[in-house]
Amino acid sequence: MFGLPFTVYYKLERRNVLDALKKAAVPEGVTLTFVAIEDAAEFLLPKRVYAIVVTDDMVVLRSVKREQPYIRVLYDGDWDVDEELLSKVDQCLCEKSEILARRVFENVVRELACVLRSFHDHDMLEALMNSAPDMMWFKRADGIHMDVNKRFSEVVGKSREDCRGATHNYIWNVTDEAAAEGVGCADSEEQVMRTGQTMIFEEFVKIGEEMKQLTTYKAPLRDPFGEVVGTSGIGHDITDFQNMGLELTILLENIPLPIIICDKQYKTIRMNVNFRELTGFMDEDVSRFAFPEWKEKNLTPAGEAKVNTSRHSIRQEMIGKNQHADSYYLVIEQEIRDYFGNVSGYYVLFVDNTVERHYERTILEAANTDELTKLYNRRYFYDYLGRRMGTPMTLLYIDLDHFKKVNDQYGHARGDDVLKKTAEYILQIFPECVAARLGGDEFAVVVDGMIEDAQLEKKCKKLDEKIRCSFRHDDFHISASIGIVKSDGCIKDVDAFIHEGDQRMYEVKKRRHMQRD
Repeated sequence: MFGLPFTVYYKLERRNVLDALKKAAVPEGVTLTFVAIEDAAEFLLPKRVYAIVVTDDMVVLRSVKREQPYIRVLYDGDWDVDEELLSKVDQCLCEKSEILARRVFENVVRELACVLRSFHDHDMLEALMNSAPDMMWFKRADGIHMDVNKRFSEVVGKSREDCRGATHNYIWNVTDEAAAEGVGCADSEEQVMRTGQTMIFEEFVKIGEEMKQLTTYKAPLRDPFGEVVGTSGIGHDITDFQNMGLELTILLENIPLPIIICDKQYKTIRMNVNFRELTGFMDEDVSRFAFPEWKEKNLTPAGEAKVNTSRHSIRQEMIGKNQHADSYYLVIEQEIRDYFGNVSGYYVLFVDNTVERHYERTILEAANTDELTKLYNRRYFYDYLGRRMGTPMTLLYIDLDHFKKVNDQYGHARGDDVLKKTAEYILQIFPECVAARLGGDEFAVVVDGMIEDAQLEKKCKKLDEKIRCSFRHDDFHISASIGIVKSDGCIKDVDAFIHEGDQRMYEVKKRRHMQRD
């Protein structure tokens, strides 16, 4: 942000008002320097200055020239003056209290700062647009061009003034019939405005008798309320690169994704900055980078490779390892063909899908996990058993004894603690197994394969002991009734398998009640 040094020239009898102005709050970047006007008759404003004149003296007022654009005048004198003098005044401080005078002064400072920042923003945009080697433009939602840059006007053969306020058809000499057949960029503009996202397109336009291929980068323009009101665009003419084989350095650095170009033997020819950041390869000699070896060492397939024979490309999602977490990339390997259709090499493009995949994983975990205990939920458990039907496994159906008394006498918060502790103990004792909370105080564990009875009995006893220790009372204690069902792979019905585990659990619970009685 450019600094905005404002000079406040004052000649004012009301010193209390002046003191109030010196305490004014100003926008960031604005500095105020107060300068007293000693001799009103000799006062003359510098030509190049951001200034605010605060005065009650008509002689000072007469010296102000309104053609100076970045001057503001606050008057605290007699209003019984001619209209010409009054036309020089921006705000009146007459008879205003110190607080109101300061508010007026702050508003004037803010307004002048906005004017100057608007000028700087416009100047920076002009400098950027007219120094850019690519075409740039800004459009309203109805397709009218608000502005274009120098390069754009050179390409279309029309001045910037002709392009401002003009339609696409006029600028590119597209007839209404051709526009009706889809020639133009209305579809891509509509897509950007509909999605509200920056997008990249390959588009074709006709300039004179010659067709041009453009890579266009288009972004939505929004109003202060966030509504899309138009689009901005950058058009990179890649037509001249079509017969240049692998000399694509300029194009590479304009692509906002990691990309590498290799010859027919996959020897590296070019890579862009984004690819260097992805791989950490900073050597100037890119031929030393062996992409196939790097890919094999650092990327793991996350899905099947999809071969598109018509486009001569392979797309595959890969997982990249790093220090913090896995990164997911859609890796696109595309043949590069010259003007005559011969394969000149390959480019490999990386699209980072990490955020999407982590978001999907979060949603999937939330859908399959019991919120309280963080074990799998009933739906996932049934799905898992369905996939494992026909293979040897052991089911433990667990129900907590006297759990209802905990909720009734000590509240659900204490009951939740018991459930969470139970889940913790299950994971400790059966770490390699799939465990789920089926609902209420019922849990289930699946042990894949066959397990020896003695080992299983030992684990179940240990689990029951831990649960007993989690809650004790003079009249009762929590324990676990565990029903055990083994399958050698013959059981094919999930409901029947779980029902048998439920029945076994109730048999254990019944025996315990009979022993206590």
